[in-house]
Amino acid sequence: MTKTTGQRIRELRKERDISQQELADTLGINRVSVAQWEKGTTKPNFKRIKMLSEIFNVSADYLLCNSDVKKEIKGKNEPQDLIVDVDDFLKHARFRCDGVIYNLSDEDRQLFKNAIEMGLITAREKENKRKKQRKIKKK
Repeated sequence: MTKTTGQRIRELRKERDISQQELADTLGINRVSVAQWEKGTTKPNFKRIKMLSEIFNVSADYLLCNSDVKKEIKGKNEPQDLIVDVDDFLKHARFRCDGVIYNLSDEDRQLFKNAIEMGLITAREKENKRKKQRKIKKK
């Protein structure tokens, strides 16, 4: 049996233990739309397919049932990781913790940004110490 786009969305949503309401909230739509997609009554538009592929980390072709490969293999010259600007990420991100979805205020975003920056500074300092220790051991 060939799967439908709706079945793929439901499968991916269940794999990640996300409710229809949580997915709808993330997409900025109502829960009924997600339910209709999963039933096959309607299909998501291009914008939503793109958003779903990013949320579930799968290719649009997989969602549209044009491929059974969830994620395309990147070429040698393509970056393996997506680089995201912290400000852009925090501006658009919504967070789920213990089943609760949080929308961040501007003040909360700044706190997150400060914490991320401190974490990155700490990681860089640790890496510099490791490099220095390796140089000392080589001598």
